[in-house]
Amino acid sequence: MAESEEFQGSTVHRTAGELVRFGVVGLAHNLLGYLVYLLITWLGTDPKIAVAILYPIGTAISFFANRRWTFEDKGHVGQSMSRYLAMHGFGYVLNILIIFLGVDLLQFPHQLVQLFAMGFLAVMFFLMSKFLVFNDR
Repeated sequence: MAESEEFQGSTVHRTAGELVRFGVVGLAHNLLGYLVYLLITWLGTDPKIAVAILYPIGTAISFFANRRWTFEDKGHVGQSMSRYLAMHGFGYVLNILIIFLGVDLLQFPHQLVQLFAMGFLAVMFFLMSKFLVFNDR
């Protein structure tokens, strides 16, 4: 096998593993977060307030899981955490914007809008995590 084919094979294999691990972390974190979101909105909390409460908690848990397990990042924790927080800050604003557009303007059920937002953000976060946040190896 040629050296470039070996490199491509190992890169594809590594990325596939990262995607699976990212999916496991994300599914566990988002399933639990969505159930808590449904509970606290059912109890009367405004959807935007619910996201504001849950977002920092989920961000912290997923940072450490993704840094250690998903991407096996060996870089400086402060640098990757700064980039991760910036990514999630952007994601938070985008999440609120999606809720505003979907719920307040278009009148879709907040449960479906938040589910869409979570899927969209998951794809965006994987790509940003792989290429911008945990790329110090």
